[in-house]
Amino acid sequence: MGRYLQNQSGVFYFRRKVPFEFRERIGVTEIKRSLGTCARKLAKIRAAQLYLISERLFEYAKMNPKQTNNYIQNIAKEIFSREIEKWEINFALKSEDVYCEETNTIESSKSSTRVLMHSMLDIEKSAQQANKGSFSALNIEPFLSSVGIERLHDDENENQAMLQILARLVQRGQISAFETMLARLDGDYSFRPDDRLFSMVLDKIDLGESDFFSTDGEKENFDQSKNSPTPSRVSARFSEIYEIVISQMKETDQWKGQTVNQNRTTFERFMEVAGDKPVSEYEKPDITKFINLMRKLPKDWGRSIKSRDLSIQQIVKNNEGKNQDTLAVNTLKRHQRALNKFFSHLLNEGVFVGENPASGYKFPKDTSRRGKRKAWTSEKLESLFSSPNWQGTKSRSQRTKPGNVITKDAKYWLPLLALYHGCRLEEMAQLRKSDIQSENGISFFYINGEDGRQIKNLQSERRVPVHPTMIKFGFLDYVNNITGQSESSIFPELKTGGADTKFGFAYSKWFARYRQGIGIFEEKLDFHSFRHTFITELVNKGVSRETVEALVGHDSGESTTTSVYFKGFTIENLAIAIAKLEWPEVEKLFLPK
Repeated sequence: MGRYLQNQSGVFYFRRKVPFEFRERIGVTEIKRSLGTCARKLAKIRAAQLYLISERLFEYAKMNPKQTNNYIQNIAKEIFSREIEKWEINFALKSEDVYCEETNTIESSKSSTRVLMHSMLDIEKSAQQANKGSFSALNIEPFLSSVGIERLHDDENENQAMLQILARLVQRGQISAFETMLARLDGDYSFRPDDRLFSMVLDKIDLGESDFFSTDGEKENFDQSKNSPTPSRVSARFSEIYEIVISQMKETDQWKGQTVNQNRTTFERFMEVAGDKPVSEYEKPDITKFINLMRKLPKDWGRSIKSRDLSIQQIVKNNEGKNQDTLAVNTLKRHQRALNKFFSHLLNEGVFVGENPASGYKFPKDTSRRGKRKAWTSEKLESLFSSPNWQGTKSRSQRTKPGNVITKDAKYWLPLLALYHGCRLEEMAQLRKSDIQSENGISFFYINGEDGRQIKNLQSERRVPVHPTMIKFGFLDYVNNITGQSESSIFPELKTGGADTKFGFAYSKWFARYRQGIGIFEEKLDFHSFRHTFITELVNKGVSRETVEALVGHDSGESTTTSVYFKGFTIENLAIAIAKLEWPEVEKLFLPK
């Protein structure tokens, strides 16, 4: 959208040249609108919306251009003619000089009329230069009603597009009318405005041919043409429109951070494989070709420095004959979902019709274990929590080296919280003092997506009782000792980072480095593995599936009866369930014997 943005005195404007073949029809050489903001990010989103509107306008201008164009122009001519007639009559009625009591002077009718016309002419010209609507546009619908036209087109989008075109023509006519009347006030009836469309009207008026709007043949022809099939798809190329879709997905919070970056990569790679064509020309074989080629990519192709400057075709060719893991099924699904959403969004916007070429794909289940996370075993848990970060470090900054310094901060508490509560990293990392609440003497975490907090989905909002062992470890004492207001973070050292602006971004990287530093690093055994371990252990303790899912924020897929009438587990029942979880190999490292 950058090329359509212009900063004028700190305010962004959308500017786009009208293709030459449409200029006479639309009535301007350029579309210019204030975006009403000085923020570039917001301006790009608003500009993206205007781009789609202008695309629809240009596409409409291709429809039966000669016949429809003549019809709309004749409506504008008739309005112009009536405007001239109205001013002539009004001036004739006020041809005598009048006495003005307020100024105690005799005013010439010509003088007062001239002042009024100059004022209205300035208003119309200013509106035209700013590409804004004008007072003259208010004449359109009353005129259409007077000649029996309810709509210019049966389709509402097309009707609005035609009204926009007509409004521009009427605005031009109003300016020409004021210029003409100003000349006639001075006795110059030979004056013709520069706008040729309306100078021709004056020639006909002088000859007594003032009926520019035909209610018979021309209207009948137009009624037939206005209902003819409209062009089904926009002519914009994929490269011109995919950033617009991204902007609109971001604006509606459908895509955020990492998802935006991933889908942008999908779109760029898709163009690389299928070509940068007008979006109307893509068909299912284009999508299939892209997905089939992506299947052959090595799983680390996006992170490999060697493949950074290579095309997908080159990467696949270089990988032939090598026994390397290729992209996981879930990754292929993500690429297909991005394209499916792209085309379905254009369908919903009315700028693309027909079959969605990216829909209807089915993928086999991923039966391999390479993408499966591991659970923390008793031995691994003891190795982790007996390490310096929990038992004593050399200093606050040297966490892998043993010593006598114990720093109870996010690095200390987050793994313990995840192990005993099964929460996601960001759910814990973003906690504020107000999120630790109490009911009936039971303390709990209120996991929510309010006021800038991030949760995965609606099911993620929940109450999770604080495990009694964590209370023994001193966690609630730690929270109570935090200074600041109720909205203060309980881990103030954590700052947001990454594409999704998450509090856990930097921590996740630190935790990986720490495990490497103490020699217990394993692929697929990471922070999120605490959540898997929590779920497995509770199920093994006999806790019901529904209760476990309530604690971890999963959708249980319950029956209609349950989903409608069941209002959630009591905090007492959840506390009983979570208390069944025990980790003696961990507790012995923290609690006195």
